[in-house]
Amino acid sequence: MQNTVSFSNTPTIKLPEIPLPKFSGRYEEWNNFKLQFNNLITSNSQLSQEQKLHYLNSSLTGPAKDLQSIDDTFDSLFKALTDRFENKRLLVELHINEILEAGKLTTESAKDLRNLTDNINKSIRGLKVLEYNRNNLSDVLILNIVISKLDKQSRQYYESSLSSNEVPKLVDLISFLEKRAQILENINKDAAVKLKPFLDRYGKPKTFFVKPNKVERPCAMSLVKNVVVVTTRYCIETVIQSIAISQMQKAASSQELNPNVGEFRSNVSPQDNIGHSFSCIDKTNKCTVLPTIKVWVLNHFNGSFLQAREILDSGSGQDLMTADFANRLGLPQEKTNFAVSGLGGNETKVKSRLRATIQNGSGSYRTSLDFLVVPKITDFLPIVTYNLENVTIPDNLADPQFATPGKIDILIGAQSFFDIIKSDQIRSPNSGLVFRNTDFGYVVSGAVNSSTPVQYCGFISQVQSIDDCLRKFWEVETINEPAKKLSEEEEFCVHH
Repeated sequence: MQNTVSFSNTPTIKLPEIPLPKFSGRYEEWNNFKLQFNNLITSNSQLSQEQKLHYLNSSLTGPAKDLQSIDDTFDSLFKALTDRFENKRLLVELHINEILEAGKLTTESAKDLRNLTDNINKSIRGLKVLEYNRNNLSDVLILNIVISKLDKQSRQYYESSLSSNEVPKLVDLISFLEKRAQILENINKDAAVKLKPFLDRYGKPKTFFVKPNKVERPCAMSLVKNVVVVTTRYCIETVIQSIAISQMQKAASSQELNPNVGEFRSNVSPQDNIGHSFSCIDKTNKCTVLPTIKVWVLNHFNGSFLQAREILDSGSGQDLMTADFANRLGLPQEKTNFAVSGLGGNETKVKSRLRATIQNGSGSYRTSLDFLVVPKITDFLPIVTYNLENVTIPDNLADPQFATPGKIDILIGAQSFFDIIKSDQIRSPNSGLVFRNTDFGYVVSGAVNSSTPVQYCGFISQVQSIDDCLRKFWEVETINEPAKKLSEEEEFCVHH
């Protein structure tokens, strides 16, 4: 009897170890963490309770790690986490607010389009996990919200792609945006042309002075008194055209215009001129990141929370809230008479104030503050989308969308600024960004490259003083009556 033994030469493939899922205390991350942890650890019958407790503690980071349970057991700690973070109502509000408060795109960018579609898909998927499935009504609402967030160019292309007046489908819009982002990526990759810089190596703009009456045919620029132009060669033509139009409109009734050659002679007196300066500053080099955070604001009447985007300002003596967010919050407002002074002494009248409670995502930090209600705090921040390529970003950001333009709802001033700031910070090795830890996570500040080649063009006009305005007003209103001719008898009386 002969035994045959066969050997297999197939090599054994060693797969990498599956890392434990991490949970930092963000409500929107809880469901995914719970599902993954249960599949890997909780349902593993070969692990003891002590081992499961060790793995659970190893998976917790940030505020979630500070959570304390009644007993030092796996079941007790997992129950404490479930009771704290499995807040279905709060999670639904969070996902809906992520859709409603998505930042509006200001420029046509493949990265911004992908971020928008990813956030929408993430919120829809999160609602589905919470057993809130899509239907025709929800699709129409989300469709119109997403369309309102598009930049002008993308909106035009999308409208052009529609072939009928029927209500489009949400899946078709998402598919269009993904395809559009792919097209923009291909175009930008193929059209990458290095432009010759028109600034010197230190980024200083060129300056020149325009002197009047030095040429035979003076241009419109020389007709303006004391003009100083700080510009680059790409915007000088625009500056000249704007000055020419302004001068021709101003002197239309007092100048002799030659229709053949377009020359004109000015009869405007020098006293009527107001000094002007034009500036065109290249803004493609660096932009400063301002620290923003996402906070939860409590409505004391129904116990619900609204997420707000907040800017930290250690130079402000007051805490501010926009009227739009205050109305959404539904808290009672107290009448007041207050004036907020800003740059240049400009004052904003404040007519109401309220008291609200803010907290971080885990609830480990909570405080009540008095807010002045103002119409608007600032424009969308940041002004442009920041270029974060090759930038190392830590986890647990206080505002994950800090690089995308978005609305500012709250300003926290010096009163609470240093209460929430912690001592540890991280400096990005390959950028000028600094990440400072707070009770809300890491805030971001520093200088980054702007992702859009936008130039900032400013026009500064010397403002006449109030005394000059009043003097001119009375000069205009004065009635110059002709002198009355006196008779011989009246002249005799005047002189004697």
